[in-house]
Amino acid sequence: MARRPPVARRPPVARRPPPTPAPVLQSLPPYQYTLVRVDERVDPLTDEASEMTRLFRGLDAPVAGAAPPATPRSQQWSQAIIALREREPNAFSTPLESLANVPSGVPATDLAEYKRIMYQLGTYLADGRGTYYPKRNQSVMGEGGLPIEFPEGTTIEYRRLNTREVGLEVGQVYCMANMPDGWGSGVDRQVGSYREIIFKLERAAEGGTLLVPISWSTRTIAWNGAPPRDFYDFCFFICEVTGDPEPEVVPDDPATPG
Repeated sequence: MARRPPVARRPPVARRPPPTPAPVLQSLPPYQYTLVRVDERVDPLTDEASEMTRLFRGLDAPVAGAAPPATPRSQQWSQAIIALREREPNAFSTPLESLANVPSGVPATDLAEYKRIMYQLGTYLADGRGTYYPKRNQSVMGEGGLPIEFPEGTTIEYRRLNTREVGLEVGQVYCMANMPDGWGSGVDRQVGSYREIIFKLERAAEGGTLLVPISWSTRTIAWNGAPPRDFYDFCFFICEVTGDPEPEVVPDDPATPG
């Protein structure tokens, strides 16, 4: 019986690795506005100089007829507080109403101005004594031993005292804007610090539109681990009444029995 010739086998084909999947592009989460704010205040016992300078920025408003100081007042105040805090760690824990003089080195014109500014911008209670309260929970720290970003690192008491809902008028037009903190001055444009402002749009008597600031807050934004550069967002809306309408009250008809 004749044997069949051997069947030639094909050489093994090297398997190619599967194609590398295309990278998944992470979509940026939508920026969310909120009308519930946690106001940020100066804590003279724990804040860094840069934080206090930013929060004291309202002191830098120009004075009519006066030349601007060589060093902004916000920086003068923060530097003076840091210097005194290093010499006297508990200098700012004293209730404001117990003070007889302005703390050494603080550039307030008098004690009344110092109290007014610290009540307005600092962590002091309007309880008749001016009691100090802390902003941060010192037992909770972030990476590298640094404080957690505001407001997550604040105490429960701080959030209770400084959380508020922004009140808006029905029928008015508003603009909620988010822009780099220090916009227009070139400050903090690449460090992830942003300012959220609510404006009310009003008709000016002489024509045009007035932008009336209602509220502002400062926040740090980071997407995919890095703060975006030059992020701007503007939302225009009309404040309306929402929810179920109040039930209509119908008076009893005296002609109806029962």
